[in-house]
Amino acid sequence: MTEAARQHGHTEEAAKVMAEWCRQVILFHGKKHPQEMGRMEVNAYLGHVAKMEKDPLRGVAAGDPGLPPGRGYVP
Repeated sequence: MTEAARQHGHTEEAAKVMAEWCRQVILFHGKKHPQEMGRMEVNAYLGHVAKMEKDPLRGVAAGDPGLPPGRGYVP
């Protein structure tokens, strides 16, 4: 995943954050494959992040649009 992110022009740091975000989503849902997840599962994870993270929107001001929701850019 990090290699694909770098090939799409994202920084090394953003690529690592994306991979970690994906890993956390998968683990949160009991290792369910992302293709099997729908909007409800993703929203459940984002709700969890919003409740548990000290600063769930950190990085937004930094402005790297390559970061996933909750770890940087919020669409």
